[in-house]
Amino acid sequence: MPAIPFTDSPFRLLGGDLELLVRHRFIASQTIGLPCQSTETTDEISLSKWSNIFSLSLQLVLFLSTLPLIGLLCMPVFSVITAVGLVGIYFAVNAWIVEMQQARYQSQEGNDFQDEIWLYVNGICCDQSWLGMNCEMLARIFGRRIIGVYNPTLGPVLDLVDCIYQRCFTQGMEDFRQLYKTTIRELLRPEISKVVLIAHSQGGIIASQVIDRLLVAEDEQTVRKLEVYTFGSAANHFSGNGRIRHIEHFANEGDFVAQTGVVAYKTLNGNRYDGTLYINNATGHLLNTHYLRSTFTDGNEAASSRLAGYIGGR
Repeated sequence: MPAIPFTDSPFRLLGGDLELLVRHRFIASQTIGLPCQSTETTDEISLSKWSNIFSLSLQLVLFLSTLPLIGLLCMPVFSVITAVGLVGIYFAVNAWIVEMQQARYQSQEGNDFQDEIWLYVNGICCDQSWLGMNCEMLARIFGRRIIGVYNPTLGPVLDLVDCIYQRCFTQGMEDFRQLYKTTIRELLRPEISKVVLIAHSQGGIIASQVIDRLLVAEDEQTVRKLEVYTFGSAANHFSGNGRIRHIEHFANEGDFVAQTGVVAYKTLNGNRYDGTLYINNATGHLLNTHYLRSTFTDGNEAASSRLAGYIGGR
């Protein structure tokens, strides 16, 4: 079953998503890369920082902790009851994590522009340490203060389940509510003329749902302040051309998430995916390591994008 338009049945969307994951399984191993391949301290997988070692270890522990749950789901008698129970537990834990942890991060680097606000929402498998690293590198590149809205991680397996659930059943979780509240608050400030929202990975799904809500709930003048830029977006649709000021998407050819997200759905007949897509001849999915270090280098098509025009605080 190929990818199908996002307006189709949630269960047909689920089948299409599972088929996409299987089809692109051979590049899944390139999603993170090997820590020994990184020498830059700004990279998420660099072992030169203890915080990165902790973050990578945390993802490993969270992955291993889900294996017994997967085993339970394979038992026919308990599969349905277990599945329902796990979904309920997941929702509760997700809300608790967002409530207990700091939901925002403001970069130390970057300058404040009186009439601009720059927001960032992270993707899968990202703890607060990596959120901070992402915000600081974005601030360094674009010369603006970055406000990060935290999308918490429950590990690779449950984060993937969360992605599929959110985009197939269009259900906003607590991370969606946090991003929506932050975005609309900044858009409604009269002194702000531009709100830039940058989304990575699962953040693309969350941003897409926020835009859907804004287009219904807010007037033309308010949403016209918004510009949206995604990296390795996992979203299956994107609305807003003609009302939102500008939308761009950046994807790597060897990015498992992008290939099962923006790349698969951008050119799909009958599907709406607004915004210009720039595809880079590169692998990997991590924001700092695989995108921000190389996407805007000379010779890449993305170097002529509107987002590239902000580099250096321009």
